[in-house]
Amino acid sequence: MPDDPIVEEFRRAGNEYAAGFGHDLDAIFKDLKKRQKERGAHVVSFADASRSAGERSDRNSETPVREATG
Repeated sequence: MPDDPIVEEFRRAGNEYAAGFGHDLDAIFKDLKKRQKERGAHVVSFADASRSAGERSDRNSETPVREATG
């Protein structure tokens, strides 16, 4: 697979960020939560709780799509 400069840049930035925390996942998580709180916005939004487990929205519509199980 040919090298992709955008992917390489993304990986480098991620590695530099993680290195700043000694690659400690707990410290990284705390930093991300702190940043989220400072921004006043959720970095991750969760699916509508009214939907049943195993359903998701089609990316192009709000129609729930049943996930395959098993």
